[in-house]
Amino acid sequence: MSQEITAARSRLTEIAAALNEERAQLQRLQGRRAGLTTLLDAARDTDSNTAACLRAWSLGEARRLADEVGVEPGWELALETVLGDALQARCTPDLDAFVERLPELARGRLWLLESGSPAVVCPGSLPPLSDKLTKADQWAGSLLVGVRAAADFGQAWRQRSALGPGESAITQDGIWFGANWVRVVRGEADAGGELLHRRELAE
Repeated sequence: MSQEITAARSRLTEIAAALNEERAQLQRLQGRRAGLTTLLDAARDTDSNTAACLRAWSLGEARRLADEVGVEPGWELALETVLGDALQARCTPDLDAFVERLPELARGRLWLLESGSPAVVCPGSLPPLSDKLTKADQWAGSLLVGVRAAADFGQAWRQRSALGPGESAITQDGIWFGANWVRVVRGEADAGGELLHRRELAE
């Protein structure tokens, strides 16, 4: 009888230890979940100016590309590295409904993505952006492959279906677009970045 009691007590001790370990694991997982939720919420945060535009354009609740993308386990970092800010792009079935309203964004970052992709009609007719490099093209040229330069947004936008696979175009004032997406950065970017500051310093 005493052996049975001892065995039962031993078993209870083992169960209590296992339960404590499970509770500790649960607390760790709950903490990790809270941290991940905070990170995801921060990633979804949009500056007030962009958020106001999105609300005015009825895109405040539009899904982001990050909500739509699936990736094989282990390849998340690779995809995030390539897509970068594009993961925050708002998805819309029709970009044409918003392009005329882009000037309403005075400050902030906006990336809109149209579902599907227009059929490729012919090779892009806009000159390559790499043509604008005056030096170091052996370094930066490969980073600009497929990016074309467009002086006039309206004309370039109408030709976007002529962009080849993987091609995009950017205007002098920094509106960047592909066959089915457009990206605008305004505000601090208006003051210029490092390259503009270097040119002004040289002048």
